[in-house]
Amino acid sequence: MTIVEPQWGVYPEHDPAGLQTPVSGTQGQWVATPPRLGYAPETPLPFHPGTGKLVKQGEWTVPPFLFVRAGMGTTVLDFQRAVPAAAVIYIKIAGGMGQIHFVVPAGWSADLTTIDPGWGTRKSEVPEQPVPGYPLLYISGSLAMGTLKIRYPKRRDLKRLAKQLETEQAQLR
Repeated sequence: MTIVEPQWGVYPEHDPAGLQTPVSGTQGQWVATPPRLGYAPETPLPFHPGTGKLVKQGEWTVPPFLFVRAGMGTTVLDFQRAVPAAAVIYIKIAGGMGQIHFVVPAGWSADLTTIDPGWGTRKSEVPEQPVPGYPLLYISGSLAMGTLKIRYPKRRDLKRLAKQLETEQAQLR
């Protein structure tokens, strides 16, 4: 995968990546805007629960770069209805004493080979090799004394998903 760095100071007439925006009140002048969180390695999308619990579920776009710090809390990222923005999603983790759980749909894969487990525990129920057309979660970082678990949806996850979909459909009526 090739990572394209933004060219700050270059003012094209059209910028499909959205890294530059027109200057208001001017004709044809552009100014560089900071990249959105998660779309550059220097600015990953952060997930920090502190000592509590953070759950990301439902429909969401997964950017190519994430940073998950568990601290003493629990982070759950549910990818069942997520739309990946890239074929490879780079996730840097800092486990602390907390728990990190990823729920991935069938076809997704996770590479945990570069994780430093420290005194922590890592467990993956998904393959390391991606199915063609599905994303790979490339996970790096350190667990310290924390726990990382990557799994497919269980019955309770599927029931919660069905309930979410039912609620959303009822709101549309």
